Amino acid sequence: MSMVPMSRWTWTTGPGASSSSATGRTSRWRPHASSWVPRASPSSCTEPREASLETWVPASLPCGDSTVERRSTARRRAAIRLSGRSRRCGRRLASRSDRSSTCTPPPCIMCSCAWLETTRRPVSLPPSPTRPRPSPWPTRSSRPAGTASPSRLLPGRSRSRNLHVADASRQTLVGRAVLEDRVVGARIVVAGGQIEAIEEDDEGQNGPFLTPGFVDVHVHGWGGHDAMGNEAALDGMARALLRHGVTSFVPAAVTSPLDRLAAFADRVRQWSPAAPEDGAEPLGFNIEGPCISPEKKGAQNEAFIQLPSAVDRGALGPMLDGLRIMTVAPERDGALDLVRWLADAGVNVSLGHSNATAPEASQGYAAGARTTTHLFNAMSGVDNHRPGLAVAALTNDEVYVELVADGLHVERSVWPIVLRAKPATRLVLVSDAIGLAGTGDGRMWIGDLEVEVRNGECRLVSDGRLAGSVIALDTAVRNLVAAGVPLPLAVRAASRNPLELIGAGDRGTLAPGQRADLVELDDALSVLRVMKRGGWYPGAGPTGATA
Repeated sequence: MSMVPMSRWTWTTGPGASSSSATGRTSRWRPHASSWVPRASPSSCTEPREASLETWVPASLPCGDSTVERRSTARRRAAIRLSGRSRRCGRRLASRSDRSSTCTPPPCIMCSCAWLETTRRPVSLPPSPTRPRPSPWPTRSSRPAGTASPSRLLPGRSRSRNLHVADASRQTLVGRAVLEDRVVGARIVVAGGQIEAIEEDDEGQNGPFLTPGFVDVHVHGWGGHDAMGNEAALDGMARALLRHGVTSFVPAAVTSPLDRLAAFADRVRQWSPAAPEDGAEPLGFNIEGPCISPEKKGAQNEAFIQLPSAVDRGALGPMLDGLRIMTVAPERDGALDLVRWLADAGVNVSLGHSNATAPEASQGYAAGARTTTHLFNAMSGVDNHRPGLAVAALTNDEVYVELVADGLHVERSVWPIVLRAKPATRLVLVSDAIGLAGTGDGRMWIGDLEVEVRNGECRLVSDGRLAGSVIALDTAVRNLVAAGVPLPLAVRAASRNPLELIGAGDRGTLAPGQRADLVELDDALSVLRVMKRGGWYPGAGPTGATA
C-alpha cells in the first residue's frame, strides 16, 4: 500500500492561522495547498512540536444548571459501570520539548506535527440523570480475566469456549508507539492486564507500530454474523472483529419493531458477561432508529419507522440499560421531547436518517443530542440554499460525527472538508459493517430487506442504495493515512474518541494505568497481533491494499 506523506497537513488555528484565543475558533487540519491531492514530501519533518501529552479535560459544567449536572452525573456513573474504575491514571510519557523534533523514517505516518492542541474550549455535555435501578451491565474488572459470571448465562446454556486467559505476568513490548501527538520508539511494560509504564527507546524505531485497541460503536455484523442474531452470532462477530484490531465494540440494531428491538437489547445484555475472551468486548448496544425520517431512511425498512410522538416511553424503558447510542431524526413530531428524555436517561442521542434543516438539527443538538450517524449519508446535506443536518454537525464544535471511511459512503475528496471543520477530538471512525463483511460476495437479509455484496459494495437488492459497508476499523485507519491524515489522528478517531463519546475511560490511549488493549501493525498498517487485557491474539495479517 502506498502511504501518503502526512507532513502536507498542518495544524492551524482558525482562518488565516490566527490564534484560537483571539478568534474563538478551535484548531483544524489544513492542507498546505488548495488542492488536497497527495504529493511527495521530504524524508523528515522539522516542524516544531508544540502539543503536550496532557489529557484535555472539559472545564467544570455550570453549577447552576441542575439538568446538566444530572446528565453529567449519569454519564460518569455509566462510565464507572463500563470500566470498573473511578478515574483514569493521569501519568503520561514526558514531553519531548527537550529533544530533537526531527522525525525518523518513515515520515509519511510518523509525525503529526503537533496536531493536538494544548487548550480547548469547554464543552457543555448533554445531561443525564442516574438510572432508577441498578445496572446489570457487566464490569470486567470485578471478576478474573477470562471467566464469566454464571448468573449472567442464559438458562440451560452450556459454556465451553476454550477461553484465552490473559497472562498477568509482566511483559515488555518494543516498537513504534502511536501516542496522541506523535509516533516514538518506545518500550511499553504491561502487567496484570494494564499498561504499567512507557519509556522512549530508539530500538523501538525498528519494531511494529503499537496503537491503542480500536473501538467500533456502530457495527451491524462481521464475518458472516449479524448483530441481531443469536448469541452464537454475537460470539462470531466479536471474534471476527478482534482479528482486525477492534478490542471493544457496540453492536448495532437496524430499524425494527419495538418488541424486536427489546429482544435484541435483552440478548446483548445477557450475552455480554459471557462474551468470548478471544473476541472484542461489548460495551453496550446501539439502536439505529426507529424514530427516523422516511425521506432519508437509507437502507432502513420504512414499514418499521415510527413518529417519536407515537412511541410509548414505557416500551422504550426496558431498552435503556446498556443503550449507548440511539439515532433520531430531530425534525419529526415529538423528536425533541424524545431527545431530552433519552439524554436524561444517559443515552447518547445521535442525529441521523434525517431531512432536517440546519436550524432544526441545531435544535436537536441543543436538546441533548451529542453525535451524528454516518455523516453525509441518509441526511440533508450541504446546500447553499437549504443547509441541512450535515452543515449543523460540521459547524458545531461540541458534537461528534461518525465517518465511514470506505470511500463509498463518503468520497475521499470530501474527507478534507470534515477534517477542516471538526476538532480532532470529535471525529469518530465507524465501520457501519454488515454481517457479510469479510466473507466476499453474497446476499443476506437485514431488517427484512435483502442486501447484496458485490465487488466490495453492499447495496439493497431492490433499488441499489448503499446498505452498510464491508470494512473494519483497521481498513478505515489505513484509508485515512493513505489520504494524508497523520497516523495519531486516524488512530485517535478509531479509539479514544468513540470511548469518550460513550463514557468509557479505562482504555483507548497508550498511558500508564490504562487497560492493555493494543494493536500491533506492520509498515503497511496491517494487523499482526492484537492484545486484549494483556493477552495476545492473532491478527488478520497483511492485506496488501486499502479497501
